[in-house]
Amino acid sequence: MSFLFIKYYACSIVCFIIFIKLLFIFKNKTLRNVFLDNDRKRRLIILDHTQIEAFLAIVNYGTITKAAEKLYITQPALGKRISTLEKEVGFKLIRRQRGVRNVELTDKGREFITIANRYETISADTERLKYKTIKRILRILASDGPHSFTLHDMYKNFAQKNKSISLKINTTTYKDCYRQVQEKKADIAFPGINLYFKDVLSVPFYDEKMYFVCRKDSDYPSFVDPRKLDVADCIYTPYSTEYTTWFNYWFQDHQRAFIETHFITQAEDFLCSFHNKIWTIAPASIVSKIIQNPLLMKVELTDNPPLRTIYLVKRIDHNSEEISNFITYVKDYFSDDNDIHLRLQENSTDI
Repeated sequence: MSFLFIKYYACSIVCFIIFIKLLFIFKNKTLRNVFLDNDRKRRLIILDHTQIEAFLAIVNYGTITKAAEKLYITQPALGKRISTLEKEVGFKLIRRQRGVRNVELTDKGREFITIANRYETISADTERLKYKTIKRILRILASDGPHSFTLHDMYKNFAQKNKSISLKINTTTYKDCYRQVQEKKADIAFPGINLYFKDVLSVPFYDEKMYFVCRKDSDYPSFVDPRKLDVADCIYTPYSTEYTTWFNYWFQDHQRAFIETHFITQAEDFLCSFHNKIWTIAPASIVSKIIQNPLLMKVELTDNPPLRTIYLVKRIDHNSEEISNFITYVKDYFSDDNDIHLRLQENSTDI
């Protein structure tokens, strides 16, 4: 009795083991199919661009003939790309019907249009990123006048010819130009005064003559004597310490001026907005621009103010390729300018 029980028990164990093995095999096959399906899905992200291009060409042009012509390939080559794409995605995209000229998309084919367009966008963005040149940055500071008048066109020309360099241009005070260069917050600055800051180099950039500017309908003579001017009619801008000294010599107190502004870009509007006795004194590079207004003219003074000097400021230890290229370009650009006297050429060894 015990022998039969043992035999029956052993047979049961064998059958159970066989059952487990069969179950394991079945599960492995199912899992393998799942992995294959997942692998097939994963291949969507590495689809050939030419396959997507072929599919979208058919969508856009309606026939295989036109699509092949636009892609400059044969119809069989186009058909092969579509067949390969359908194999990759795992479903039919178009219905092939003999004797029918226009191509008809399947339901999944119509849904795939959105995916194909998205793929094209991602592919194009990736390509642009692949070949994108990282722009180098050149940070420039100056006061209102040089930025708006003297340097404005030069900036445009430099940017056009040096597309790998991005210009970051800001306006600030003379003193702040030096401070930001010293603190490495700016690469180059063009202030109108010469100051001493540790580790900062300042050299004269250019000089320019100062002119008297007034309305054409005024009665000022062709040569104006400062002694005969009324400071109460003046639009005063403190260009430099030297200019302020000259101005106070002739007019005693610049605070009695009609308007005092640090923004010379406002001068043209002010000159045209009030009575015809209004006058100002401005640097040549600015005057040449504002007298393009038909209401305004420039006049010589019998006693000229000191030349206005703009300085080029940079850190002594800052000699990047961008700065060197920019300074070289500045020298060439202003070498023949009639409004200013370029002094940077004289200081080439200093920078």
